[in-house]
Amino acid sequence: MKILFVTPEVAPLARTNNLADFSYYLPQHLINQGVDVRIVTPLYKSSNLKKTQTVDDFGINMFNRVETCILKKVNINKMVVYLIQNYQYFERDFMYAYDDDCERFAFFSKAVIHMLKHIDFKPDVIHLNDWNSAGVSIILNEKSNLDKFYKDIAITYTIHNLGYQGICSRGFLKVLGVGDSVFDIKKAEYYNMINHMKIGIIYSDVVTTVSKSYAKEIQTRDFGNGLDGILRSREKDLFGIINGIDYKKFNPKIDDVLKKNYDSGNLESKAFNKTFLQDKLNLPRKDVPIIVFAAPLTDEKGVELLLESIDDICENDVQLVIIGIGNAVYEYSLKFAMSKYKYQIFTLIGEDEELLRQVFAAGDIFLAPYRWEPSGVNELIAIRYGLIVVARNIGLLKDCVIDQEKRNGYGYMFDKFSKDSMLEELKKAIECYGDKKQWNTMVKRALKANFSWSNTAKEYKNIYSIAIKNREKSFDE
Repeated sequence: MKILFVTPEVAPLARTNNLADFSYYLPQHLINQGVDVRIVTPLYKSSNLKKTQTVDDFGINMFNRVETCILKKVNINKMVVYLIQNYQYFERDFMYAYDDDCERFAFFSKAVIHMLKHIDFKPDVIHLNDWNSAGVSIILNEKSNLDKFYKDIAITYTIHNLGYQGICSRGFLKVLGVGDSVFDIKKAEYYNMINHMKIGIIYSDVVTTVSKSYAKEIQTRDFGNGLDGILRSREKDLFGIINGIDYKKFNPKIDDVLKKNYDSGNLESKAFNKTFLQDKLNLPRKDVPIIVFAAPLTDEKGVELLLESIDDICENDVQLVIIGIGNAVYEYSLKFAMSKYKYQIFTLIGEDEELLRQVFAAGDIFLAPYRWEPSGVNELIAIRYGLIVVARNIGLLKDCVIDQEKRNGYGYMFDKFSKDSMLEELKKAIECYGDKKQWNTMVKRALKANFSWSNTAKEYKNIYSIAIKNREKSFDE
């Protein structure tokens, strides 16, 4: 099976969010499982690559002019990565947030289609990611009607962030090189504009998103960002797959930034990490639950619930470690909370991966009172390091956290987005910490949970097969 993985960013070349990690780890693990995968991404100024191989160059018709695409290639950890270079569109200080982003990624989409005849690789499936590459699906559909070369190539489309949809004026259909016939409410039209995310959903053979529960949630008005009706129409072809984490990097048994390594058979060593962290953060050395909140300080992460509950939480004999950056009001309020409870709270406004891993190794409870959570990394890392999760029962959290009230649980879940609901479950976790036998049993369950990229890759192999079958089925209709 041959897969062309199309992404606006891939680590370590360019990264703004978890998509870059997804675009690096998933292809790598697919290759390990015998899939022939190649990646294509823009060559940004920030990529700062010095050694690349030029494959070809060709012109891309951008409606009113021709722009040159220089196709380059580089190997990253044995993966072939094609780079779309254009100085006008990608030699800029930032990757996104320009007024002409729709035009920039229309060029990228057209270049991806064009490059297929310039490389020795014809994919069975093209895997698109987010709105930036969705144009490939509609262009391929138009090309399939004119050129048999493209007819049997299937499309898988992954939604990472439904909030960014690539909404542009109707005129961009001409830039994409497709006819006005697609400007229809059942196709590309969206409130008299065009919507790239909608295009990707409609013109792909299979649509995926980043957790099973989120795949159901986005079909509702509350989570669908205006596309819930379109997503419901693709329900039978819509799948949720949990992203993985790097089990070699995030492994408490061998992690060299920890004071002492541990695993499910050696929990005694975890206590050394707690005293080490308490000394480092100037918190009293005490055998009390360390509660961890590590997330962007934004509305979607439920920071207001945390702030409303600070006094209630600190009435208990606990310590609270908060790491994040975001809304300035939240940052100030959390700094104030640390000054008020200096012997119980430590707050870092910023990012520090080494400290975060030390906090996870020392911590006991991971608090996740989110409004929504399509896919998260910190939650999975916390479980990997043996933290018990207190979380709202949504999205990824619903899929990866097993409630203690069920068999083999390692978390406490609540449904309603409210302070009282959160505190009720947090209280259960704090009380359970006093029962060391039961607590350690839960910690061992968390440590044995498996959210590796290998599992994610296996599921995507199956998804690609479904996409190919759906494509073949469309020939017969």
